[in-house]
Amino acid sequence: MPGNSFLTRQEFTRETLLILTNNLKVAPNIHRGYDDQYGVKGAKIGQTLNIRRPVRFKGRNGQGFAPEGIVETFIPLTLNYQSGVDFEMSSVERKLDMDYLRERILKPAAVNIANRVDGTLLYLLYQQTGNVVGTPGTVPNSSATYLTAPQIIHEMGAPVDDELSILISPQMQATIINAVQNLFHDGGQLSRQYKQGKMGTAWGMEWYEDQQIYVHTIGTYGGAPLVNGANQQGNVLTTDGWNAGSTLNVGDVIYLSGVFAVNPQPGPNGQPVVYARQQGFVVAAPAVADGAGNMVIQIGADGIIPSGQYQNVNALPADNAPITVFGASGTNTPQAMAFHKSAYAMATVPLEEPGGVEEAFTETDPDTGISLRYVRQYVATTDQYANRFDILWGECATYPQLATRIAS
Repeated sequence: MPGNSFLTRQEFTRETLLILTNNLKVAPNIHRGYDDQYGVKGAKIGQTLNIRRPVRFKGRNGQGFAPEGIVETFIPLTLNYQSGVDFEMSSVERKLDMDYLRERILKPAAVNIANRVDGTLLYLLYQQTGNVVGTPGTVPNSSATYLTAPQIIHEMGAPVDDELSILISPQMQATIINAVQNLFHDGGQLSRQYKQGKMGTAWGMEWYEDQQIYVHTIGTYGGAPLVNGANQQGNVLTTDGWNAGSTLNVGDVIYLSGVFAVNPQPGPNGQPVVYARQQGFVVAAPAVADGAGNMVIQIGADGIIPSGQYQNVNALPADNAPITVFGASGTNTPQAMAFHKSAYAMATVPLEEPGGVEEAFTETDPDTGISLRYVRQYVATTDQYANRFDILWGECATYPQLATRIAS
């Protein structure tokens, strides 16, 4: 490009969008089929779309007619997040060539936005997921921990395909590559590990290193917690037996004695397959035990469902059933994520292009659906051009049972 030509808004936006999409790791690997349901340009933060999940049936064996009621469930996907970068640029800088601006301005801006989106997504995803493996406070160093993650995902009904992803921290990646590097026989994979420090595709999952893995702090708790009252189901659990002042944090996982996970699809006899592992329930709101040790726990995702088309446990917890919290009190534990693409959904839509500015332009990447808006305005008082990049997006957990956290 000639040195005396101003870069156009399209060039700025498209180049930044290209860098942005190339640096995203989480967003491209979750479901993106709802972008166009928000309509044309002009979406606002806070807009909500109710996503209809596919109907699930129990089915039957034999010739007898056994009609089932159609039970539809909806998940709200709200455009809660507007992420962006703002900067000023002189008229002289605007005339610099694209290669220089790409490295000096556009790449850092795009990487910052990508990190914000991925970091927020990882924070939201783990807090909506009750399946978890590993030991909080210990970095996994064997294949067994990582192999259990896709095992659980498939047991919960995920299709066997190539849409499983796993995102782990740099420390977790270094540890597992060092532990299992001799088990890989594919020359290309071994080369990738040694040259790039990345595992690529292994154990049925596409592996990514992500510096944004969130470190969860388990609540501070004590006592001998119990379920307080039989036949509790849904998203609220009344408990007692905690030490006074015990706390559970959003994202903590609890297990209820005698309550086991089931396959969402019925087995050959029409009954769900019951697994030998307790169903994990994720805490959806901070909980504190009162002076008598009573605590009411909000359970995320679908809650406790003992029967019907959306059954997720073999039985309701009994009165005085013991409660176990995953991990030791107060432990800090990075939460890596393994998930099928259909576990979560994300939407990003074109923002309104404001009037009264020098330039405004929105570009949407055709492959990922990511929309980026660029706005530029001359500021006479500083003789600078004010620039901003923005994306508007939202996320929801459509089938969080098709995901598993890996504690470290």
